[in-house]
Amino acid sequence: TASVVGIASRVSPAAATIAQFPEWSSAEATVEAMRSFHELEGIPCTLVEDVEVVVVCPRGLWASNRRLATEGAMLAYSIKMSAPGLVNERGLPAIAQAVVSGSGALETLAVRSMVRAASGTVRGKVHTGWKPSARVPLPLNSPELGYIAVLKYDAGLQDYVYVTSTDADGYYDTGSSLAETLRFEPRGYWVEMDNAQGAEESIVLTDVTGSNNDVMFNDQVTEFDTAVVAGVYWSNVFREWVLSVFPGQTVLEEEEIVISVNRDGPGCSGSYANGILRTRRGNTGGGGNCHNAAFESLLLHEAGHWANDLFTDGTMGLGLDEAVADIWKYSITNDPCGHIPTTDAVFSNCQRHADQAQWDSYDGRIWLKCPRDGSLRCHTHTEDSFTGRYNTAKSTVSALWAVRENLGDNAYFGELFVGWLATFKPTSANNVMLDQWLLLDDDDSDVTNLTPNYQAISSGFVEYGWRAPGPVFLSVAAPEFDSSVAPGEGVEVYAYIDAKVGTVDTSGIGTPTLWYAKNGEAGFTSVSMTTNGNGVYSGVIPGVGATVETVRWFLTCGNSGGYMSSYPSNNAFAKSGADIGPEEVEVFHIGTPITSVEYDFESGNGGWSASGGPTDEWEYAAPPAMATGDVLNYDPIVNEDVWTRSWGIDVAESLQPETVDDETFYEPNSVHRLSSPDLDLSGASQSGWHLRYDRWLTVEDGAKDSAKVMIEDGSGAEDTGFVNPTGRNLLDWEWAVHDIDVSDYDGDESVVVHFDLTADSETQFGGWMVDNVSLYYVAADSGLGNWVSYGEPHSGEAGNGPTLGGDGSPFIPASSCSQGPYEVDVTISGGRPSAVCVLFAGIEQECDPLAGGGFLYIDTVVDSEFVTLDGNGNATVPIDMCGVVAGNYFLQLFVYPENEDPQVLPTEAPEEGVSNSNGLWLHVVNEP
Repeated sequence: TASVVGIASRVSPAAATIAQFPEWSSAEATVEAMRSFHELEGIPCTLVEDVEVVVVCPRGLWASNRRLATEGAMLAYSIKMSAPGLVNERGLPAIAQAVVSGSGALETLAVRSMVRAASGTVRGKVHTGWKPSARVPLPLNSPELGYIAVLKYDAGLQDYVYVTSTDADGYYDTGSSLAETLRFEPRGYWVEMDNAQGAEESIVLTDVTGSNNDVMFNDQVTEFDTAVVAGVYWSNVFREWVLSVFPGQTVLEEEEIVISVNRDGPGCSGSYANGILRTRRGNTGGGGNCHNAAFESLLLHEAGHWANDLFTDGTMGLGLDEAVADIWKYSITNDPCGHIPTTDAVFSNCQRHADQAQWDSYDGRIWLKCPRDGSLRCHTHTEDSFTGRYNTAKSTVSALWAVRENLGDNAYFGELFVGWLATFKPTSANNVMLDQWLLLDDDDSDVTNLTPNYQAISSGFVEYGWRAPGPVFLSVAAPEFDSSVAPGEGVEVYAYIDAKVGTVDTSGIGTPTLWYAKNGEAGFTSVSMTTNGNGVYSGVIPGVGATVETVRWFLTCGNSGGYMSSYPSNNAFAKSGADIGPEEVEVFHIGTPITSVEYDFESGNGGWSASGGPTDEWEYAAPPAMATGDVLNYDPIVNEDVWTRSWGIDVAESLQPETVDDETFYEPNSVHRLSSPDLDLSGASQSGWHLRYDRWLTVEDGAKDSAKVMIEDGSGAEDTGFVNPTGRNLLDWEWAVHDIDVSDYDGDESVVVHFDLTADSETQFGGWMVDNVSLYYVAADSGLGNWVSYGEPHSGEAGNGPTLGGDGSPFIPASSCSQGPYEVDVTISGGRPSAVCVLFAGIEQECDPLAGGGFLYIDTVVDSEFVTLDGNGNATVPIDMCGVVAGNYFLQLFVYPENEDPQVLPTEAPEEGVSNSNGLWLHVVNEP
């Protein structure tokens, strides 16, 4: 057994990591080599001629080896063997060389026959550009064609027998002293070529011996031969790129692809299905004045479909399949521009691009990607049409290319990209894709503390419409929407916040903040929220002393990842300075809200009308059904909230993918106005009017496109009730309730509400969708006490979490208690049938997360009571107000698991193993 004195780093860059002594003896290695010889030649080895210790590398010798690709260079034995006087099953002398591992598992890394004495290179002339058509000359080069099959012709058998392949540089070596006739065929490592116009080009060399037996395919540069060579070349480029960024992958090694070129048929394109990539020929055979489709962009794109098929077991949807196939091409060529075969007149255009919109005249339709300017036209089509599949998931192309540019490292991007396909097997474009990429980038099994390339990855996705990974308001305990709160009472708002990534910001604009505004206030007042240390933050809206008032409020918070969120969670885009505004707010009242005018538009248009002029696209119709499985739904989903008719801009009752007009986006340089009938706000004792409506609004930056709510008084003068912000696009993710103070118009009997939109020539979005428009005023507080629901029920181990409510005016009678009880009721609904529960009453509000889920909404318990729900999960608990002291009480019901109800009435609320109700704030007063 030989030993190694040293390995020069100039020979192997990994010299320091290579063992200097083989673990296996030469005798052990020889036994393994002889086994491989027998397997290769079909006869036993009778003579071992040479045994050498060598260093082998992943690209060393004549072939690639997966173990070497994984473990790197290593010591091995090179052993030459033969069987003198014997011939193998093909009638040839049996001479072979084996390379056997010197360490680790004892195995043959490679074995080859050595019965030919010829070497040389195999190359081919191929267009590295767009198209191979000879009638439209392009610059040529002669790149190496790796893995071209080399075959031997045997006169006796009248057949060709496989001998060896070239290495990645196009070099071959038959490795013996016998000269024979050789036939060379273009064939990829994992590809078989098929020429629909005849046999594949082949080259035969006779009396081959020695070196420099070089071969050039397609030397005359003809169209059909160029297509064949292009198929081999670009498939090999595809494979080499995959192995360079993800050497451990084996999926694409398991199945060969057939590339069939020069096919007749309509059109000038190509396709992939069931392991066969097909490209059409040019000239008249391709259907007219077009090019042969076997060119770089198309071959790499269609090979991408094949790779998608293998990685996802054929489950990838059409939209994402098209998008990811493009990413293969863009990544391999390091170029965001793609091309489709079309006529000479437009072929110089970049027809498919990763980060800008491009128009194509193909069949009169549009092929678009999501541009970097935020336009969403690329999201308009569904997958059930030819055009639709090319548009549905194009946001994925743009987002991933933006990630690649942000990373500045195509190799690492490729590792993430191939790893994403291999690990998650994505089937459609969806919001979890961002999380999947961050998981792959993570280096410590904890994404919440950010990943090494968090900003580069997340910002690429966010730029093209994915929700920013801002903080999440997991639970908010505050008066429910439209609640009536007693005058003078401060309102405490609790929020349980998950930073999502990183930590909750505690300085600057990202500090958890409560914003509120009262009637007549133009801006919002901020209150910095404090934390109790367990993720819960709280702030107080000071008490309002008036008997009639409406308070609007919302929350903002940022994380250390640099993203902001707001509650209500209409969207999660950063807000700053004066831009903080009521895109969606929560509302409570001092007094009782009374709706005077309401339009739900279900039975008619309500007398509203479009009045914006010739470019106006307001329509009264059914909201369009957008693809719910894709990343973005920038227009309402049909039947969302069971609203079947609405007013909206360019509302298509049925989305027609082939028609540009029905894309539900407002047109450039357009003006739109929806106007209400005259509205009477002059009723006696009716003041403090508010306009409320449900909206789904998507509009460009307010400096470019303007979306406004205008209020017109009886004299015709108009004032702005709402305008979209500047500095960012406003993109609603869902129906949002919007509330506008219009108390300036109290007493006016002829008020008109206008929903306006004015667009410039650049980027267009979905515009307005409007429904459930109402006008209400707030009547004075009765002074007889209040019930206010806050927080949410939690369904845990004990089944459904019930809902608490109140019935009756919770005041203490001034004189009637002596004559008997005066009762109000706590109502309980929606719990587990026949469940045993305990109702607790505290004198302080709280919001503490409980083990197993849910929240404790009360503190300082002063009373408790057993409650058993009926067969429908409901109950009523009477409270005799004659036995209650005026003040604030906070109630919550806890449901115990079946057969685990407490035997003794507990005095403290449980912390785990239960289901719980919402909180119920009971404000008790003495009778005025």
